[in-house]
Amino acid sequence: MLNNFREELKKTIQMVSNFFDRFNLHPNYWTGISLIFAILSGVFYSKYIIITDDFINLPFSVVLHMNEIIAVSMLLISGLFDMVDGELARKNNLTTKFGEFLDSTSDRFAEIFIYLGILVGGYTYPELVYMVITLSLMISYIRSKSETIQIKMAGIGMAERAERLLLLAIGTIIGQIQFVLIVILILSVITIIQRIIFIKKNSK
Repeated sequence: MLNNFREELKKTIQMVSNFFDRFNLHPNYWTGISLIFAILSGVFYSKYIIITDDFINLPFSVVLHMNEIIAVSMLLISGLFDMVDGELARKNNLTTKFGEFLDSTSDRFAEIFIYLGILVGGYTYPELVYMVITLSLMISYIRSKSETIQIKMAGIGMAERAERLLLLAIGTIIGQIQFVLIVILILSVITIIQRIIFIKKNSK
């Protein structure tokens, strides 16, 4: 759904990408950096590393503890670099089939690590996390499969990857991870149905 607003966001994304272009790194490196931040997000969600709240005095610290602050920050930074890699590849004429494959595969691993962290951190029922990550991967699989039969799926559905992670970030910030995961689950089911209908209509 957010893909439908890509043109409005394009200038902002280009401005951010121009800043990171100064480092002269290949887009694939930014893909790897995005994955690293996603893994770090999962680590802090898992509470494998505990950061105490003793040294902070924030008005929302009762709801949002230091681990969640770092986890959601890592999540948003990962999303930023996920936009940067593709934009830099297009800008510098470095788009390749391998780059597309690496970006897509990295995105899947990123979601797995983030949701695994939420599962280990005990924020909600394991069954709910399992269903959310399964349906998230199914949404991506449907898009990948549709493109093998020359049907473009970008922008189709209410819960693409960007929407899912944005909702998760909001849920973390307001201290309602379980509720937001339920929302993501429902929207994922709707998205799968929307994509199946879209493929049916466009495969004749």
